Amino acid sequence: MIRMTVEPTVAVTTLERALRQLMRREFEQRYGPAWLDHVTTPEQREKWKGRYDQEVARRPGVVAVPSVGLEYSELYELIQIAERHWEPLSGALGKKAKVVTLLEHFERVRNSASHSRELMPFERDLMSGISGEIRNKVTLHMTSTAPDGDPYPRIESVVDSFGDSIDIVPQLSEIAGKSWRYVIVQPGDSVTFTCVGVDAQGRDLEWELRSTKSGGSDQAVSRSGEPVELTWRVQEADIVESNAINIQMSVKGATYHRANGFDHRVFFMYRVRPLSEP
Repeated sequence: MIRMTVEPTVAVTTLERALRQLMRREFEQRYGPAWLDHVTTPEQREKWKGRYDQEVARRPGVVAVPSVGLEYSELYELIQIAERHWEPLSGALGKKAKVVTLLEHFERVRNSASHSRELMPFERDLMSGISGEIRNKVTLHMTSTAPDGDPYPRIESVVDSFGDSIDIVPQLSEIAGKSWRYVIVQPGDSVTFTCVGVDAQGRDLEWELRSTKSGGSDQAVSRSGEPVELTWRVQEADIVESNAINIQMSVKGATYHRANGFDHRVFFMYRVRPLSEP
């Protein structure tokens, strides 16, 4: 199957996401619930708190922003953390000297792109290749270290157009996560979900969104590791105080799946109210 070079912004996002997910899982297993305090400094956490506060101030009442923590780290900070605490990550990433060199090279090229300097084609290919290699290493590790092994794809992230995201459940099962924020929407509204899934074998992924109240649906296909959008168009038939939007993902054309016809899914809960109160 032919794979195209991904855009630099996608390469950065997927690389950072893979590193954060790996760190959360491996550091928590090694250091326990207080792992963040163990692998980061008070200065780093204070800096991330400042970024969080700025995000909340810039976007009041518009979106849900992630809670303070690793989500507000930048790539260079993730590399610093990895260098200092490599051993728990080595099972997934391999030899420190080789991988840190790749990450540092990726960061140098990313800096050029972030300052609006046009990248050469080989630099775009390099960013895409490094991002894909790290993401695949993380995916294969999480698959191989599941209790019984796991040949199925997994959802990495889903974010709705309000900025609400799923806290991914670290244990692999058919449910990747849920959101209970209960944003209020009305008929005529549209809610867009940006979804990313990964498959250790690089197969294409099929996505389906369905409202459990009205049955309204949307479908899309993505490449492994790349974002795809699904849209829920709210209908009068959706009106209820607790409406679950089910988003499920599966390998395209696969014979077998983790669950009944799909591999991984998430739920978002909404309150759907009429345009005029009864």
